[in-house]
Amino acid sequence: MTRRRLIVRLVIPGLTVLLLAGCGGAAASGSGGVSSDGDKPGGGSAPVDKEAEQAQAFCEHAVDKSINQPPDSLSRKQIMACLTAVRPALNNDCSRGIGREVVLKLVIDKSGDVIGAFPVGDAADSPQAACVADIVKQVKFPMFKGSSQQVIEKYPFKLGE
Repeated sequence: MTRRRLIVRLVIPGLTVLLLAGCGGAAASGSGGVSSDGDKPGGGSAPVDKEAEQAQAFCEHAVDKSINQPPDSLSRKQIMACLTAVRPALNNDCSRGIGREVVLKLVIDKSGDVIGAFPVGDAADSPQAACVADIVKQVKFPMFKGSSQQVIEKYPFKLGE
């Protein structure tokens, strides 16, 4: 367990860099979004977040695979993919034209359900933080065999940029 906490604490800074580096455009959330080939001519639609689409596909595959063969714990790649997949929804629904960093503390049950998403830091009481927490609580992670919950502290989401 100490090793797992150490890994999580070392992985978070890397996840921060990856998430902040790719916080670009937003698209309709869900699997029925407009593809990049189907964008309206004239620039009327929001750009498609291809990285989020790829992350969503990876996360869904990992969730499906974990049903029959759950790993001992979530990998950095699985966590990153499942959180990156909701980036379009966060930018569409939560930014409200305001650029802000929202930091969450996440608690993930071994079933893959988010059982806690708590805003922390300067923006903790903002409407954007409440929105981000509500969306992240709906994320489904792969199941894992580890202890009953895995804590990921201070995961930042950059909105409106």
